Amino acid sequence: GGGFVSTIASISEPFCGDCNRLRVTADGMAYTCLFASQGTDLKPALDP
Repeated sequence: GGGFVSTIASISEPFCGDCNRLRVTADGMAYTCLFASQGTDLKPALDP
């Protein structure tokens, strides 16, 4: 399957409710919510 990655300004759409965004930090953590205190470490899945 195909997909794409883009950057989205934090003020482009209202937060919460219908949010379907995944936030990935520079250190490889993925967050499903802007206000989440815990995320998922993506590095193990990306290591060969």
